[in-house]
Amino acid sequence: MDVFILNGGNEHRLIKGAPIVPGGSLELIDGGSKIVLQNGDQLKARSDTASSLDIVSSFVDAIST
Repeated sequence: MDVFILNGGNEHRLIKGAPIVPGGSLELIDGGSKIVLQNGDQLKARSDTASSLDIVSSFVDAIST
């Protein structure tokens, strides 16, 4: 599995070639860490096996202070 941010046609890899066993999982970010995306950025995941990934993500659109 590869996970990357697509920005203006450029791929910025977060993880490359991570193995995930059948029925297994991978938590990319843990411990309260976060990834900040800019407008127009895309978060993408890719596998070498068709239909082999389910992705769960969340986002915050605005923060009030």
